[in-house]
Amino acid sequence: MIEDLKFAMLAQLLDQQINKSTKYYQHQEADIFSHFLKTYASLAITLQKIIHMKARLFRLLKNKYFFTLVAFAVWMLMFDQNKYDNQMRLQSSLKKLEAQKAFFISEIEQNKKMSEALLSDTALMEKYAREKYLMKRPDEVVYVVVPVKN
Repeated sequence: MIEDLKFAMLAQLLDQQINKSTKYYQHQEADIFSHFLKTYASLAITLQKIIHMKARLFRLLKNKYFFTLVAFAVWMLMFDQNKYDNQMRLQSSLKKLEAQKAFFISEIEQNKKMSEALLSDTALMEKYAREKYLMKRPDEVVYVVVPVKN
């Protein structure tokens, strides 16, 4: 009798545990199922978007004006005399030439100032001729000192 009572109590505890587990797993299954439905719905929406994009792309590729525009762009970028890499090369050489132009303009200005100064001042002209061109008077001797490089 005591054993039957123990057995009944054990069966009752086991039954309670099974009910708790069943409720827990049913709740987990519901969560998993709702998560699955959400994932499936988002996947379906994504697939619809992809299908819609493919249809738009196919329509665009069938359009003769788009095809003509793409062919024109490819021709202009790759095969024409004014292709992209030629334009970039010309642009860089233009920048270099503009820098040279600015340098030479400044040099011309400096030379004009020096020329005006030399033409107006004879002492400066003599000094410049002696230093730059190693000129001398008939009764002078010029010694040139060259520094020794180590």
